[in-house]
Amino acid sequence: MGGYIVPGESIDRNLVYMVEKSAIDERGLDEIISRQLKKKGLKVYTESTDTSKDYDVKIVYGGQWQWDVTWYLLNVDIRFYEKESSLLLASAYSQRTSLVRKKPSEIVNEAISALFTLNNKEER
Repeated sequence: MGGYIVPGESIDRNLVYMVEKSAIDERGLDEIISRQLKKKGLKVYTESTDTSKDYDVKIVYGGQWQWDVTWYLLNVDIRFYEKESSLLLASAYSQRTSLVRKKPSEIVNEAISALFTLNNKEER
């Protein structure tokens, strides 16, 4: 797991974030990401719930699911882009193999927590 914040940027709680639903996401990762970010105090919504709202930062994600007796989330990659310029602001990543698998919400939380750990260091 890990995260990266572009130097000079931060995860600003005063901005509005929109999680763009992946065309291949059949398991609701957009909603899981949105919920985890709300727990961190961000104003966030998913593209699938409200397309009329304005936002400052677009969040895109990818997840790889694997089969080992049951389906599990192998990894998740979450990227934050500035709306106007489409420049990358930050990214977060987490991976869990079959033997140490966790619930999708826990894997997403690991990635986001790594990013917020970096963000808190940047704000000091």
